[in-house]
Amino acid sequence: MPSDLTDKIVAIVKGKGQISATDLRQWMMQSDLDVLGAAYAVLVRPQLYGRVAPPLDFDEVFSFLTQYYARCIKENPTSEWASSRITACMDCANWIVGLWHQDSVPISFRSSIKKWLESTVRSAGPPAQASLLRFALIPILADTSIRQYFADWQKRDDFRQFFETAAKQNRRGRSPVASKEWFRRARG
Repeated sequence: MPSDLTDKIVAIVKGKGQISATDLRQWMMQSDLDVLGAAYAVLVRPQLYGRVAPPLDFDEVFSFLTQYYARCIKENPTSEWASSRITACMDCANWIVGLWHQDSVPISFRSSIKKWLESTVRSAGPPAQASLLRFALIPILADTSIRQYFADWQKRDDFRQFFETAAKQNRRGRSPVASKEWFRRARG
């Protein structure tokens, strides 16, 4: 159920004016997943994020997104604003693949995202791990350069199964990375 703060965010977003970076940061620090989902919507929708002044730096956005995705993946909320487990996995895959080849993204992003994925997979229960594999890792590892970066997972007992399953699915051509059609079908 949306909180008063969620309603306030919605009213601000529906307006035409600037969105204060200070307000956005406060929303991003809340514990309520609906509030976090509303803040997430501001961050990922270019028409909304373009109204944020001043813009947030990459590290702030990275920290928020990884925490938000992890919570949604583990908790699988069913609410108006928070992303479901599957949606969070798919959005996460799109985000990682989309940023991987951008020159403007700090190179530290790669090691940070790998560590975050490892931590998230380890701490997730079996249903969340299955969703991570199907809706995040398979599409992420379909990208050749990303798969090469994660190649050490083949030699690690705790990640070998994830890497090999993703590689097998990708060899079969079952994972068009970040394609709108694939995500539309996956959402069902």
